[in-house]
Amino acid sequence: MNTAFRIRLRTTWLLGIVTLVLPMAAAGQESPAIPKLPDGPLLKPAPDFSQWVITFSYPADKTKKIDSSAPSSFAYLNAYPRSVVTTRTGAMTREVSTDLIGRVSEKWYLGSLEYRKIPVDPIWYQNENDSEARGGNINFTPLPSSGFRGFDGVSAQAYTGTVHYQDRDCLVFIPDGKGAAPVTSADQLAGMDNILLVDATSRLPVEARAKGVVRVFAFMAPPSQKLVLEDDLVAQIKAGNEGRARLNQRPPRPY
Repeated sequence: MNTAFRIRLRTTWLLGIVTLVLPMAAAGQESPAIPKLPDGPLLKPAPDFSQWVITFSYPADKTKKIDSSAPSSFAYLNAYPRSVVTTRTGAMTREVSTDLIGRVSEKWYLGSLEYRKIPVDPIWYQNENDSEARGGNINFTPLPSSGFRGFDGVSAQAYTGTVHYQDRDCLVFIPDGKGAAPVTSADQLAGMDNILLVDATSRLPVEARAKGVVRVFAFMAPPSQKLVLEDDLVAQIKAGNEGRARLNQRPPRPY
């Protein structure tokens, strides 16, 4: 056997080994399976008659100090909410917020109008969703179409799996987390601070985490009757309508 033939034979044998080894190595390095998107809507809107409470927690909420003696009635803007109770009946929605030191503020949504009462102030402030204003109305805090703030990140691209969490199966979403590793166990949630959890059965919010703030949702029995505006708000709206009507009246002729 000449030298050239032996070299060709040895080269062919080595190439054969490489050809066998490469597929085997590739097979052992499987990429994480992409979770199958569940059927149906990923997030359902709040039912027409529904009520839920959101409880807030913060990384340093036990040591957070808020000056409750500030003279300005707008001092509540420096506080953080501890809970928000939302009641929805048809086109009318009420939010009652309690901050970390127990002060209560209230919002009513009537179509494109928002009425807000802040602590230590008896007046209701009216804001309107003025989309034509430059930059919009910064005082208006609209409700999303779903009724749930902070859940705009729920999408097919953000879905990363379903896990059993808090005695229920939850859909897990990572906003802006396209290509994130699948979440297959509730243990993985412990180190995640930017996620949205949706009940896999009801498709209603369970929990939201963002920038260290955790919001936990709990749904209560739906109201049996429609919401009724509070007396002082009704009186204020009536007085405002009467005042505008007088301004729109033509002055009497001098003769």
